[in-house]
Amino acid sequence: TNSNIFGEKLREQVEERLDFYDKGVAPRKNADVMKAAIDDMLNKKTEDLE
Repeated sequence: TNSNIFGEKLREQVEERLDFYDKGVAPRKNADVMKAAIDDMLNKKTEDLE
């Protein structure tokens, strides 16, 4: 199944990194972002099956 979920999560990560440089807000760890992407992908697949 094609999806843009991973691209969206990577974009969020870039935005968080820019906030880190600008405001000092710590970004999420890459492993946490990828886990969220996988969870979103699995949820989407489950919704598509219903």
